[in-house]
Amino acid sequence: MREFVELCATVVEVAGVAVIAGGLVLATLRLARAPAAGATRYAGYRRDLARTVVIRIFSSWSLTLELEGRWPWQRPLHTPIP
Repeated sequence: MREFVELCATVVEVAGVAVIAGGLVLATLRLARAPAAGATRYAGYRRDLARTVVIRIFSSWSLTLELEGRWPWQRPLHTPIP
């Protein structure tokens, strides 16, 4: 069972990397096609990248909470080994 959970976690992590890479590609394509010039164009690019990163952060937090029962910034709960 542990191997299955670890495999699922790995699949989710790979999917997260794919989301970030895909977001980077899509944001760059939108930047290349944007009619606005200068700072407005760059601000849109940054906003698109930020959305991708925020989605990934919340996905990671929810995965940690679901699998480990704690938030990522909390210390792990150690159980004594009998």
